[in-house]
Amino acid sequence: MAADPACTDPDNYQVIFENDRVRVLEYRDLPGDKAHPHAHPDSVMYTLSAFQRRLRSGRASRDVVMEPGLAHWLPAQTHAGENIGSTPTHALFVELKGGDPAHNAEAIHKVLRGEKNAFRDIVVLNSAAALMVAGKAADLKQGAALAIQSIDSGKAKAALATLKRICA
Repeated sequence: MAADPACTDPDNYQVIFENDRVRVLEYRDLPGDKAHPHAHPDSVMYTLSAFQRRLRSGRASRDVVMEPGLAHWLPAQTHAGENIGSTPTHALFVELKGGDPAHNAEAIHKVLRGEKNAFRDIVVLNSAAALMVAGKAADLKQGAALAIQSIDSGKAKAALATLKRICA
């Protein structure tokens, strides 16, 4: 897999925000500049300037013309790019974290080991809603309390181990 664009082209890509869910990159280049091969996870690109680029992925290439002020969904991809226009490129990339099976597996194991983070918050909220819909909790507050108890007592981790044995 190609490298992180903030490492392959640090003069062009600047990390302006990062947490455990997203990373925001600011990208700038000049006409004629070329970016080294790199990878992006699923992302949203917001164009701050009009520009023309040639994107290369393997043997394929395509030219794109972008207008300023537009948001575009970009599925995970590996490519190299070149500014083929007459104006500088300026864009923001909001890269989503997660989605990779190894990353997601580690995230759930951290939750089941008791780490308090954003993943745990989502697991607790989703579990609370499921417990409420299933009639096991009167409301979200009670459902959240049951979910937290299951995680903190190790019952959730044991249930995952049982599921893994059954499915193996």
